[in-house]
Amino acid sequence: MISGFLLVGGAGSRMGGAKATRLFAGRPLWSYGYDLLGSFCQEVRLVGRCAELDLPQLVEEAPGLGPLGGIVAALKTARTDWNFILALDYPLLDQAFVSSLGIPQSGLARLPRCGRQKHPLCGFYHRGAADRLEARGSVVRALEGLAVEWVDFGEDPRFLNVNYVEDLQR
Repeated sequence: MISGFLLVGGAGSRMGGAKATRLFAGRPLWSYGYDLLGSFCQEVRLVGRCAELDLPQLVEEAPGLGPLGGIVAALKTARTDWNFILALDYPLLDQAFVSSLGIPQSGLARLPRCGRQKHPLCGFYHRGAADRLEARGSVVRALEGLAVEWVDFGEDPRFLNVNYVEDLQR
């Protein structure tokens, strides 16, 4: 059993405001990740505050810590050992991506990278990682020294990271 957590919080400062409900190819950005998680997770919850969405949401105890705070909050409340964390920034990821990433068997995380570019906001995390991630700043830095399996996807256009208004036009 796998639980899914969609990171929807954040100030959206590069986007000029909250981005969860912005349209990408005619659909709200949040819906891509929510549908993907729903295709293979038994439970899907939003992480962060998004008043426009009437879905189960988990708000961090100490908001403002960025994606790492959301990941830690999700893992601390997880009811399953393995959990899929996904930022809403990745609307092009699909079921084929999840299949290629593969199900983790050990360690604390199984995450994608494209060459040297690591993508820690779209992959599997073991709930046992929560306490080990807390004390560090960025997600990539927090993962250093932990048992993480990085799966290389090479040059893959599905890893479009929507952060700017211009990215919504692709």
